[in-house]
Amino acid sequence: MLESTLEKRFVARCHERGLLTFKFNSASRRGVPDRIILGKGKTMFLEFKKKGEHPTKLQQFYLQLIRDEGMVAEWVDTYEKAEAILKRTFG
Repeated sequence: MLESTLEKRFVARCHERGLLTFKFNSASRRGVPDRIILGKGKTMFLEFKKKGEHPTKLQQFYLQLIRDEGMVAEWVDTYEKAEAILKRTFG
């Protein structure tokens, strides 16, 4: 599945569940996660990858930096992984 297809499917699922999603683009920082998901008093950052691909070292750095601040920050390369993280984070 293409990264863009995975992201669109996941965003649609978030909206079905009443969660807010924002595309995260930072002009001054490359490597930040693709999406911010908000709901039920929680925040999650998610990086999407094509199946079999992994985050770059810079992306891994930012995911860990966000985790170190106590936030949920993950990456996925399949819809099933994305759905599992969504359920774990938002119930």
